[in-house]
Amino acid sequence: MCLNVFLAADRPLPIVDWNPDEPGFHVRSASPRETAAIRHAVRGRYLFYAGSHDGCGCGFVHHWASADGHLSAEPHPGPKRESAARSTASLVDYLRRTAAGGPVELYSCWQGDEAAPPLAEIALAPDSLDVSSFMVREGEHVTIGPAD
Repeated sequence: MCLNVFLAADRPLPIVDWNPDEPGFHVRSASPRETAAIRHAVRGRYLFYAGSHDGCGCGFVHHWASADGHLSAEPHPGPKRESAARSTASLVDYLRRTAAGGPVELYSCWQGDEAAPPLAEIALAPDSLDVSSFMVREGEHVTIGPAD
């Protein structure tokens, strides 16, 4: 099962093509099926799917869960650590840049759980995004936009 990471905005966002020869961060328009499944969770008119080097959102989870289920503040110890860090840094940079043009929403859920309501609603200013602590968490609906 994969982690889905969706983005939404009231304007088209830049597409970042997937390169199978050099897997990394990418953004594509959400499919009609994905759009129908998550429409309840986001307000933005345009919907996108953001993927990592893994092809899905799993690669953004560069912090890992301990045996008791708590997320570690330490980066993932596995062999994909550097790829996960690069994917996450690219996502954070993309969110900062695109949120400069207006709010961008991020909604994450496990594949198959798209119909579930968001577990948390969070608002962040673009300049508060810090790649060293940024985490994509299941069920969160995050709006990145100018501070009020």
